Amino acid sequence: MTQISSPHSIILTLYFFTGPVSVPKLLDSNTTVTENEDAVVMTCYTDESSTNWLFNAMSMRLKKRMKLSQENRTLTIDPVRREDAGNYQCKVYNPVSSTEIAPVELDVKY
Repeated sequence: MTQISSPHSIILTLYFFTGPVSVPKLLDSNTTVTENEDAVVMTCYTDESSTNWLFNAMSMRLKKRMKLSQENRTLTIDPVRREDAGNYQCKVYNPVSSTEIAPVELDVKY
């Protein structure tokens, strides 16, 4: 957003929009893991700058064992616990649109 003004001017606001987002790709280290023994790393590959993670179709709440990379593209869970079992998705968006990948199921053995 750019604003141009002077003492006697009208404020002009310019918005620059990109096109619709492309579908991201999710790469996971392993989808079947053992509780308290294994770690999981999931990476969302996208060109978009805004990324969110969903757990069982809801916004994720990070726990102490979970870390996100600086741009939210990589999720690490170490160690994995049985409550982490479920469906994970990354959602990417820009001012024009958003999209999410199909869920990836994490199976935690105990």
